[in-house]
Parts: sequence; structure tokens; C-alpha cells
Amino acid sequence: MKRIRTIIAVLTVAVMALAPSAALWAENVTIYGKINDSYQIESDDGRIYEIGDTEEGQNALDHIGRHLQISGDVEEEDGADVVYITAFIVLTQ
Repeated sequence: MKRIRTIIAVLTVAVMALAPSAALWAENVTIYGKINDSYQIESDDGRIYEIGDTEEGQNALDHIGRHLQISGDVEEEDGADVVYITAFIVLTQ
């Protein structure tokens, strides 16, 4: 019985230790917006995203001023939202 309590205690501590780090995991999103002159994404709802260093992110930068649908992972870095683009579609030319 003592061994079971020890196992439960260890598992409880492990879960509690991992819980705060859940906020650090990337969130997969779809964003509709435009690439601005500062090489950021201005979403249709007014949020600003920095563009992370990915191949698709670099390709998206060729479409400044166009309306895009962007898929990727968003992380908070140094107080800014950064999207690591995995795919995008140009919605307007």
C-alpha cells in the first residue's frame, strides 16, 4: 500500500511540474490577413504576428499587401506573437 501511495505522489508531482509548461507549447492556427511593410502579418482581427524563420514564411514575404490565408504554429517570444508558417494561400492578387 505504501508503494502505491509513493507512485501516486510521484505522478502527482510530475503532472504539476509539467502543467505550467503547457502554455509554452505552440498553438496551430489559421490566420487571415496581410503582410505589412514591416514584414509582419496583420490579421483581419487586428492582431500583429512576427513571421518565424521557415521556408514557407520566407515565401510568404513575397506577397506584401496581399490578403493571405496562413496556417502555422504560433508561439509567444519576448512578448510578441510569432507565427511559424507551414502553408499559405494567396487570396487576392
